[in-house]
Amino acid sequence: MKVVCSVLLLLGLSAASAMSSGVSGAVSSGVSSPASMTSSPSSPRMKLTYKELQQFNGVKRFELERSCCFGALLLDEERGRLFVGARNFLLSLSLENIAKHEQKIYWPAPVDWREECNWAGKDINMDCVNYVKVLHHFNRTHLYACGTGAFHPTCAYVQVGHKLEDHVFRIDPSLVEDGKGKSPYDPRHNAASVLIGDELYSGVATDLMGRDFTIFRSLGHRPSIRTEHSSHYENPDDDKVFFFFRETAVEAHGFGKVTYARIGQLCRVGSYCHSFLQIGQSGLIWS
Repeated sequence: MKVVCSVLLLLGLSAASAMSSGVSGAVSSGVSSPASMTSSPSSPRMKLTYKELQQFNGVKRFELERSCCFGALLLDEERGRLFVGARNFLLSLSLENIAKHEQKIYWPAPVDWREECNWAGKDINMDCVNYVKVLHHFNRTHLYACGTGAFHPTCAYVQVGHKLEDHVFRIDPSLVEDGKGKSPYDPRHNAASVLIGDELYSGVATDLMGRDFTIFRSLGHRPSIRTEHSSHYENPDDDKVFFFFRETAVEAHGFGKVTYARIGQLCRVGSYCHSFLQIGQSGLIWS
C-alpha cells in the first residue's frame, strides 16, 4: 500500500525570527493581511486560519511519500534552509519555497533491527522504523541527528558543508553511533534536548518500557552522566490544587493592558490556604 503523508510548513518573511524564538512545528508569518484581518497594534492577530492564508497565496506545501511525523525542525538562516527530521528521512528545505530544491537523506533502520523489533511484538511499519527525534547544529559543517532506529536508538553526524553553495547533505557511515540516552526507544515518546558547546543534554526515556525518564549528558570530553533514578521524583498527591491560567492584571491600571501568566494554589483542607505565582517581565512573584 502506498502511504502518502504530508506536512504543512508555513514560511514567511519572519519565519527566521519565529524559529529563533523557539517556535516549533508550523512556521508562519510575513504575509500581508487583507482588510478583513486588520487589527490594532495593541492587539495583533495571533492566529490565521488555513483558509485565510489560502486567500492570498500564503501557503507553501511540501509532501514526502512514505514518510510522516515531521517532528524535529532546525532553522539555518545562514544557508537559507530548514532541516527537518521525519520518519526514515532527513530533509533540507529551502526557506524561499519549501516545495522546491529539497534535499533528502533516506535513513532507515537496518533490516535486522526491524526484524528484532517485529519479533518483540511491535508493528513492522509503524514502530520498527527510524523516527528522527533530535536535530542540532554541531559545528560549522555538521548537524547532529538521532532517531529511534526501530527501538535501537542511533545517532549520526550529517555533513552540510561550509556554505550554501557546497550543496552537501549526507550522512557519513563512519560517523554513526549509539543513541541510547539521546533518543527515546519508542516513537511515541517525546525527547527534549539542547546542545551546549560540544555536550548534548537530553531528557528521554532510557529504557524499552518507557519507565525510566532521565536527563542525560553525553558527547564532549567529559564522562557521560545521568540523573539518578528515584521514586521521589514522582511525589504523591498532597492537599493542594493548582490552576494554570493567564489574565489581564487589574492591579496594573494606568499602565495599559498587561497580561500575566499565573499559577494559583488552593488547599483542599482548610479555608485560609491560597496563593499564586505571577510570571511577568520582572520575574516571579509569589504571594
